[in-house]
Amino acid sequence: MEYKIVRAVSDDDYRICDSMMSKLINFESTIDPLLNSGVVVNGFNKSVASNDSFVGYATNGSPIGYVCALLNHKKGSVNATNMISIDTLYVEEPYRGQGIAKALVSSVEEWAYSLYKDDYSLEITTLTHNKSAMDIYSHLGFSPVRVTLRKEKGE
Repeated sequence: MEYKIVRAVSDDDYRICDSMMSKLINFESTIDPLLNSGVVVNGFNKSVASNDSFVGYATNGSPIGYVCALLNHKKGSVNATNMISIDTLYVEEPYRGQGIAKALVSSVEEWAYSLYKDDYSLEITTLTHNKSAMDIYSHLGFSPVRVTLRKEKGE
């Protein structure tokens, strides 16, 4: 399948990315009861766009995947390297397993390399119950580093 990765630069690009982010949040709301369903993201991707971020999407004429990555921590007295967080990674269900997530992460890596050469690390957070995401991230070379624990009210 032919597709290309587009780095968001126009208002139309940002609207596409907001729409894809909405789909991800609404999917995750079926796994995490603390996420609202029916969420419509509006303006988030444009608001984070800068030299310290990569916002992009995969398209084959229609949007089929999306990624948003941010420089989370600069190298300095605390961090030994520049830490880039992939905040959002989403591929439309019919296109999963076709290398699109890998291409989106590769685009983030190319962007990071252009800024920091080999002086960066990537991290991504996902829901522990999202087995397909855990599997693809492992396949892409990510490994668990820390765990977030949650305590609900009244527990």
